[in-house]
Amino acid sequence: MSKRFLISTVLILLILLPLMFFGDNNFALIEKNTTINDGKVIQNETLLLASGKKKNINTINDSDFLIINLWASWCSPCLEEIPELNKLANNPEINILGLVINDTEEDAMATISNLDINYPVVLNRLDVDKILGEITWSGIPTSIILNSNNEVVSTIYGKIDVQTILKLINSLSN
Repeated sequence: MSKRFLISTVLILLILLPLMFFGDNNFALIEKNTTINDGKVIQNETLLLASGKKKNINTINDSDFLIINLWASWCSPCLEEIPELNKLANNPEINILGLVINDTEEDAMATISNLDINYPVVLNRLDVDKILGEITWSGIPTSIILNSNNEVVSTIYGKIDVQTILKLINSLSN
C-alpha cells in the first residue's frame, strides 16, 4: 500500500467515524436518553395556567397519558418540538402540560401566542417549582410521561417528535 493511500484512508475514517456516532439521529439520541418506569407519583397539585384558569393534575390528566414538557422561549430545540406537541395534544390518549423554565412571562406568553400552543401551560414560578420538586430532570427540553395514575413511566431528555412518542406510548400501553 502506498503511503498516500494509507494517509487518505485514515483521514476519511477520522472524518466519518464521529459523524456515525454523533450525527443527527434523533431516534437514537432520544433512545439513549429515555428512562422507563421511574415510578414516582406526581401529587394532584392545583396549578395556575397561562390562560388564567386553575386546574389540578388529575383534571389535566384525564386520559391514558400526560406528557409534562419543560421548555423556554430561548431554547431552540424546545421551540422546534412545540409543533410536535401540538399534534400530540390532538390524540385522545394523550394530554400535554407545558412547564416554562427560567423564562420571562412576557417571552413565554409571546411564544404561546406565536406558536399557537393548544395545550395548557404553567408560567407561575411557584406552581412550576411544585412539579419540578417531584420529578427528575436535567436541562431542557425534557418530557416526563405520566400514566393515568400520575405515575412517572418515562422521562425523555432532548427534543421529541410525534412518531417516537407514539411508539413509546404504544410500548407502555402493552
